[in-house]
Amino acid sequence: YVTDYDVHQISARAPIAPDEVGPPAAGVRWVDVDGVHDAEVVHVICHALGVHPLAMEDVLNPATRPKGDDYGDTLFVAAKVARIVDDALQLEQITLVLGPSYVLTFQERPSDVFDAVRQRMQASRARVRRSGADYLFYSLIDAIVDTYFDALEHIEERVEQLEDEALQSQAPALP
Repeated sequence: YVTDYDVHQISARAPIAPDEVGPPAAGVRWVDVDGVHDAEVVHVICHALGVHPLAMEDVLNPATRPKGDDYGDTLFVAAKVARIVDDALQLEQITLVLGPSYVLTFQERPSDVFDAVRQRMQASRARVRRSGADYLFYSLIDAIVDTYFDALEHIEERVEQLEDEALQSQAPALP
């Protein structure tokens, strides 16, 4: 998906051909790629926006540890998203690249982790629409961090449930 926006307008297109990706004519461009298993697509998009080869290598490796790298004209962040699936914690990689007027996100699997950011972008007076690519980058990382709070809340509820079950099983039977 490609989202182009500024304070006056927003447009989202999906899906697009990788060779259509490049820097925006004006405003900010957000390119969100679901799945990193097609190396050719990742290479075309990264080359079109001048992403450093080492960052591109990390995008293609879902086992990359969480980290951040400064490549001068771009910043690269590899992060993990926390999800609870079938009562188990799963971590999935998301990589982000911040350029002068664009943000690239590569999700290991399609997800709704950025839906809140997309919804906020729709309002013309939203801070993300009045700010540059750096604020979008910050907002996307903030959305990733929020997944940990949701996961921790679920784990806390499950621990409380298990404590209650343990206490009930130890209670003496009433005559």
